[in-house]
Order: sequence, then C-alpha cells, then structure tokens
Amino acid sequence: MEELEDAILSSVSKHAKHILENIRGEVSSMLQKESASMYESLWPKIELILRMVDTVSRTTGANVVAEG
Repeated sequence: MEELEDAILSSVSKHAKHILENIRGEVSSMLQKESASMYESLWPKIELILRMVDTVSRTTGANVVAEG
C-alpha cells in the first residue's frame, strides 16, 4: 500500500508541477504583453509632457524640479 501511495503522490506531484509551470508561463507572457501595451500608450503622453515642461522652462528661464 505504501509503495502505491508513494507512486500516486509522485505522479500527482509531477502532474501538478507541470500544470503550475504552464500557468506561470502563461501569466508571465500575459504580463509582458500588458506591460508593453501600457508602455506604448503612456510613453507618447509622457514625452509630450516632458517637451511642454522643457519649453516652459526654456521660455521662462526657470528650472523645474520634480517634487518627490
């Protein structure tokens, strides 16, 4: 009975590990795609704001410092 139990536990463990590795890969891929999509949509807006800040800074002669 113990041998059968060990074999079953080993088999279930291997199967579960395989499933979890697949899920991890899918989640990782999904996060990478989502991150790339977010970057593509946000970066042009950030660039515009940076250009506006630079223009205002050059026009007024002021140094703009980000507060943190």
